[in-house]
Amino acid sequence: MDALRELNRKILESFFDAAMMAREHRGGLHILGTERHESRRIDNQLRGRAGRQGDPGSSRFYLALDDELMRLFGNTERIQSWMGKLGMQEGENIEHGMVSRAIGHAQSKVEAMNFDIRKQLLDFDKVMSKQREAVYSFRNAVLEGENMTGRLEDMMEESLDEKLALWAPEKAHPEEWDFQSLTAWLARGFETDVKLDFANYHAPADLKTELMDLLQKAFRRRELDLNPETFQQLSRMVLLQVMDTAWVEHLTYLEQLRKGIFLRAYGQRIR
Repeated sequence: MDALRELNRKILESFFDAAMMAREHRGGLHILGTERHESRRIDNQLRGRAGRQGDPGSSRFYLALDDELMRLFGNTERIQSWMGKLGMQEGENIEHGMVSRAIGHAQSKVEAMNFDIRKQLLDFDKVMSKQREAVYSFRNAVLEGENMTGRLEDMMEESLDEKLALWAPEKAHPEEWDFQSLTAWLARGFETDVKLDFANYHAPADLKTELMDLLQKAFRRRELDLNPETFQQLSRMVLLQVMDTAWVEHLTYLEQLRKGIFLRAYGQRIR
């Protein structure tokens, strides 16, 4: 036991003497890196730790060709082929400018990819900011008690245009229009029972004029049945509920879209 303690003491003294000798001859801090970071800025910051305010220092980095940085972004196959032609064996240390250039090239690829991701994220944020302003502006108008009649009529017309584009497109002949789905939508959403005959119409505009008149009459009738004040209160409640649900679904869709775009960009980089 005493012999082991004496051996440990001698080992520690030898390390201390070597460190003091190195400090006397060279001084400063020596940085040892076990890998290279994806960003050259991080590596340079580590190197900077070795020499602060004019103090001397040194740094040395070690990495292997099968590290993730080199495996994904470095041309390791060409380097391995080149080493094989030179007769280098596996496990042998490699110190060559070609390897250093390959590492720098791999890091530049990662930095460019990260820059694209940040740029796309900024573009997404700009789009989201504009959409958020529009949605919150509309929501505040509803909460502040603005009269919803005009907005509801605009929504009603937009909904009718969407259904006509689906069931009565301009390029289709009136005989090909889907009057069954259209009348079912009118009965379900507006309690309007109407009989439609393709012989009465020559273009979707004629059909839209008649249906818009029917929808406005149904709208006025419902407003009178509930009385205007109650109708406005119910309209605001329904609008807020539908708007909040649609906004959450929209945010979820955009998040999935953003992840998908980033994965596609990442896949193109590593190919």
